[in-house]
Amino acid sequence: MNFNLSVLAAMLLTLAVTLSGCRSGTTSEDGRTFERVASRLDADGSYFMVANPRYLLERLERDGSRLVAMMAQSDLPREIRDPFLLFSSAFEIGWHLSGVDELTGYGRSSSVYRRDENGRPRLFTNRSTVLLKPGAEGALWALWGRKNRPLSGEFDALPVGTAFAADFEFHPEAIWEALCKTDRSAGELDRISRKLLNIPLEKLLRSISGEIGVLLFLDDGADPETLQGVHALVVLNDRERFLFRQLGRLAQLLPGTKMEENAFSIDLTEDYPGLIIRVSLEDSMLFATFGADTMEKLGGAARLAETPEFRELAEGLPAEGSGFFYVGSPLSEFLASLLSRQFDDRIVFDAGRPVAGLAVTRCEPDGWSTIARATVDYNQIEFLQELALPFFAVVSSLSDQFAARQNTILEGRYREECRSRLVAVRDALMKYADSHKGAFPAQAGIGGLKELLENGLRPAALICPGSEDEAAAAPGEFTFDNCSYLYFEGYTRRSNPKLPLLIDWPFNHTGAVNVILVDGTIETLKIADAENCRKVASFLQTRYQYSEKEFRELFRKASRLDQQFELE
Repeated sequence: MNFNLSVLAAMLLTLAVTLSGCRSGTTSEDGRTFERVASRLDADGSYFMVANPRYLLERLERDGSRLVAMMAQSDLPREIRDPFLLFSSAFEIGWHLSGVDELTGYGRSSSVYRRDENGRPRLFTNRSTVLLKPGAEGALWALWGRKNRPLSGEFDALPVGTAFAADFEFHPEAIWEALCKTDRSAGELDRISRKLLNIPLEKLLRSISGEIGVLLFLDDGADPETLQGVHALVVLNDRERFLFRQLGRLAQLLPGTKMEENAFSIDLTEDYPGLIIRVSLEDSMLFATFGADTMEKLGGAARLAETPEFRELAEGLPAEGSGFFYVGSPLSEFLASLLSRQFDDRIVFDAGRPVAGLAVTRCEPDGWSTIARATVDYNQIEFLQELALPFFAVVSSLSDQFAARQNTILEGRYREECRSRLVAVRDALMKYADSHKGAFPAQAGIGGLKELLENGLRPAALICPGSEDEAAAAPGEFTFDNCSYLYFEGYTRRSNPKLPLLIDWPFNHTGAVNVILVDGTIETLKIADAENCRKVASFLQTRYQYSEKEFRELFRKASRLDQQFELE
């Protein structure tokens, strides 16, 4: 089966284009609203959509008020009614403060911008616009800033190999300003912030306000499994050092963390070669990098803005805006490789025609607009959102369920094969006892099992099929690495017949442990969390009710095995 997953990379571009286009709107008569929105779109392309949410918003507000009134007059218990009314009141306040009801219209369009030599669309212009009521003051619209700025400097900073980049305004103080319009909300949240975070809420929100930059770039041959060649950078304001201090406290809990005055780093190279996370504070700006030598590679790489691909995408786009979103062609190949590995190459994911796009968002006097150049139009984007991705999610879920079911079947088979192999071990133990006056091997650990090998037991009998252990070539070469079982020494035929002689290594099987008892019985114990020998011993105690002396001795042996094999 072969899926073209170029559209998956388009998802990030879709997010940029779609969400940016849904941030605002204006109200007027229906016909005038349509004309205002339509005038900012391309009506002669492959996609055209205009929406007026006026009646939806009116319906939601009307039905919400009716529901609240019905609840207030109902006979429901106060413990149900009062919290609902309190939540409804808070929601209504938040609804109006956010500015959702100030949205009057929005629209999107796509048109062919450039064709290839065969006349097929190669590049689209995707537009979106949102209109707001005159004088809109909702926190939702102020959150993304209220002015445009030159973007050429941000474009020039992008290195070749950029897979995704975004630079946008974020002003959470707008939330505080909205809260201040209520009677109590601002004060109560401020008290919580002072108590839990030790900083006034307004001060915190203003300290992180401003421009945010996100960058993901990939070296040639970047490995999605080991993360080698993967680099990321996040830049944002941290004027009060709040984020730096909080992240630093968390980082100190992790091994491999190195703290400095204005920086700290987390070394993950033991698990992921070359992977280091570094966080630094410079001139009230927080820099977080992912990957080894990320900043050096950023500075030394060629500039993306100089490549023909980027110049074509940027052609004709506004030079100023509130921010931008970029998806580069390296992302398609990376995602295809990642998904192929997720499915163990049972399904071949083809990156196909690389997806690329650049979207610029702008503040307008009456709302917001976005213009993008991309290799996909809104028809393809909507197909991805409404059909392709849900289908892929279902396929992925079914694949996971199938794999889990397959693992369950295999696990059951391994457990039964393990029981069959233990028959030979059981027979060897009984034969040994018959020739040693009823005593089983006295040596602890593998010493006792070596005695069985010396008396004719094959090394392969001590390997569980559910483990990754390999049988010793000969009894003389037998070590801990050639054994899948744990032996409890010192018992005889006169011992409690339900005491364990030998058990599975606790992780041989999921949720089960095979055990050989003194009387020769082979049982499968259903233990959900058999992480060590002590838990197995405790389970046996609840089942067979040993005497206090028997259980103390069993638990002592189990503890010694746990300590020896680091099963704590």
